[in-house]
Parts: sequence; C-alpha cells; structure tokens
Amino acid sequence: MIHNLVCSALQSIPYVIAAAMLAAIVGYLRGGSIGSALVLSFAVGLGVTFGILGFETWKRYV
Repeated sequence: MIHNLVCSALQSIPYVIAAAMLAAIVGYLRGGSIGSALVLSFAVGLGVTFGILGFETWKRYV
C-alpha cells in the first residue's frame, strides 16, 4: 500500500515542478525580487505536494 502511494507521489513530480515554476514567476513579478519568488514557489510546491499526497491517501484508504 505504501509502495503505491510513493509511486503515485513520484508520478506527480512534474505537476509540483510546474506549479512551483509558475509561482516563482508570479512571485518575482509581484514582489520584484528573487526572494519573494523563492518563497512563493516553495510555499506553492509544498502545498501542491501535500494536496496530492492527501488526495491519494484519501482515495486509497477512504
């Protein structure tokens, strides 16, 4: 069961990277600095990761 969860998490890596890259662009355009781009991309990447893992866990165990 854990193996399937890890495999589905690994398959979602391109989506996490795409979301983080878009967030970095938006953060740079809104904040005007590399720091704000990094903070926003990290937050969005982490949120997307936890969201996908939560959804996969919900789908498998509930």
